[in-house]
Amino acid sequence: MDEGSRRAFLNGLTALGCGVLLLGKDSIGQPAVWPRRIDVHHHFTPPAYLQFLKAHNQGGGGAPGGRGVLTSAYSGWTMADDLEDMERSGTATAILSITIQASISAKTNETRRVVRECNEYAAELRSEHTGRFGSFAAIPATDTDGALREMEYALDALKADGIGLFSNYGTFGSAMKSSSTSMKN
Repeated sequence: MDEGSRRAFLNGLTALGCGVLLLGKDSIGQPAVWPRRIDVHHHFTPPAYLQFLKAHNQGGGGAPGGRGVLTSAYSGWTMADDLEDMERSGTATAILSITIQASISAKTNETRRVVRECNEYAAELRSEHTGRFGSFAAIPATDTDGALREMEYALDALKADGIGLFSNYGTFGSAMKSSSTSMKN
């Protein structure tokens, strides 16, 4: 056996021996179970938001029996179920946001109040579950002054990670008015 062949044989034998020694061990470059994800589209249902939706006949069911355009607000949402779902799916951190901004069919002060309560609730969850949650703050988008004030408060005081925005508010507002009217009939 020449020097090159012997070297190749010994290299192969060393690699095989290392493989046997490390059999069943997790590599530090690979997660032991599954990848830990960051969910940047993670809805939650603050109690004040659900009350607001129900008071304005906008559903808040997200399941059979939910009524209105905003039925994606799940009334059965709980923190325990949410954390369990995150564990099951391998989600390390979730960025919280409400399903639809609370800016429809309410008086300005009421809308500002519910948006503030949603943002403060998200901040509480972030604080109680450090590292598990972030938040995209809700704003009363059809109320310019209220939106600017809430952005300042949410970003500066509550330390939200960003602002949750939709691509269109004008058409949505008209759809809500016609939806509310047809539900009353």
